[in-house]
Amino acid sequence: MKYLLYALCLGALVGCTRQPSLKDIRFYGEQRFTAEVLSVADGGQLPEEFLRVFHPLRVEPHLNGAWLVYKSSGRYEEGIYVDRISIEDWGGSGIEVKRWTKNIGWTKEKTRR
Repeated sequence: MKYLLYALCLGALVGCTRQPSLKDIRFYGEQRFTAEVLSVADGGQLPEEFLRVFHPLRVEPHLNGAWLVYKSSGRYEEGIYVDRISIEDWGGSGIEVKRWTKNIGWTKEKTRR
């Protein structure tokens, strides 16, 4: 019970104090995180627990996966992108990618609206 309380407190702090990191994802469970995020790409919704732990501004289907947006300005948006297959060799005009794992990374994309 004590560890559950610690986990809930950590989850609250992750969302309130900073953007999530790969360490936070691994603490939550990388496979669980990936499956829950990719469910959005299939038209599903994220569990309440996920939203309490990670606190994205929004979650949306994006490219070949789903994107959790954490920062949004007039020109750029940043967040965690989860791809179904791989984000290796990604990047280019209007997109910067910091690869965390084979299919998870932090992306900064130029807003095209």
